[in-house]
This record gives sequence, C-alpha cells and structure tokens, in this order.
Amino acid sequence: MLTVWGRKTSSNVQALMWCIGEMGLPYKRHDAGHKYGGTDSEAFYALNPNRTVPVLQDDANPPLWETGAILRYLAHRYGSESFWPAELLAKTDVDRWAEWSKLNIAQAFTAPVFWRVVRTPEDKRDAEAIQSAVA
Repeated sequence: MLTVWGRKTSSNVQALMWCIGEMGLPYKRHDAGHKYGGTDSEAFYALNPNRTVPVLQDDANPPLWETGAILRYLAHRYGSESFWPAELLAKTDVDRWAEWSKLNIAQAFTAPVFWRVVRTPEDKRDAEAIQSAVA
C-alpha cells in the first residue's frame, strides 16, 4: 500500500496523485504542509529531511521525496512500457520530456495560473492577472 504525505492543493502532490490514479494503485494520503503543518515535526523529518511534500512510502521501503524521483520510481516499479520503457533511449526520452515539462509548466502555468486560482482565496484573486496568464 502506498502512503502519501502532502496536501491536495500542492501542484507536486497533484502530479503524484495523477500518476497513482493513472496506474490505479491503492493509497492513503495524509494532509501535510502549508496550512496543515506537520512538516516541522521530528516524525516528518525522519520521512524527509528537507521537510517538503510530497513524501511517498511504499510498504516497508524507505520513504521517497522529490516528485520527479517518486514518479520515476512508481513508473519503474508499477508502470507499463508506456510509463517507463525498458529500452535506454526510449526511457531517456520520457525522462527528457519530464524534465522539460517540470520547468516549462511551472513557468507558464503553476505560478501564473495555479497559485492564483487554487492557492489564493477567491476574494483575493486577481481576475485580470489570471485571464492574462491563461491568454
């Protein structure tokens, strides 16, 4: 059973949960970070010394942190060839696009749209800035 620590408003947790959902893997998720706190506890420090979310624990294996590393782990352990090919150059191509999207999606979507819509209370949202970013 997979156990995930991280709040559902985190874009990194959302990427992880999307992967878990695509693979149909059973999981438990615990809210942690931001308004839920908990990342400053000694118990969380034992999971991730960087105190960031998401963190994944897969059965008795050591906890994993850093979204990209977790996604590649899940793809390698549970995914089909379309998630993580066996052939080196095909695998490298998947990895290349994952790295490209991490930066480009963050610049074009995460900060200018996601944070302004998901992380900002409705009464404090700047509709003009959001519309400009979407356009």
